[in-house]
Amino acid sequence: MLLDDASALEKTAFSAAARRLRRRLRELDAAPVILTGVEATCVLLTALDLLGRGVHVSIVADAVCSRRAASMDLGLAQARQRAP
Repeated sequence: MLLDDASALEKTAFSAAARRLRRRLRELDAAPVILTGVEATCVLLTALDLLGRGVHVSIVADAVCSRRAASMDLGLAQARQRAP
């Protein structure tokens, strides 16, 4: 399995781009970062944080959801506007 050796990182804020994740991405030389998620707002904030640090980010729109359709549409639209 691809993720057998992956360790979990606790998410304690809307953005998942906390220091531990950013450090792990650097260690893995992970680029681009591909995001999915169960709440579009959190996916957007994670993408914006990573983009602001110069990380290339792709969001898999079909693998993002939200409690409200309007939140998902808005979050994905904002992510598209900020993409390089």
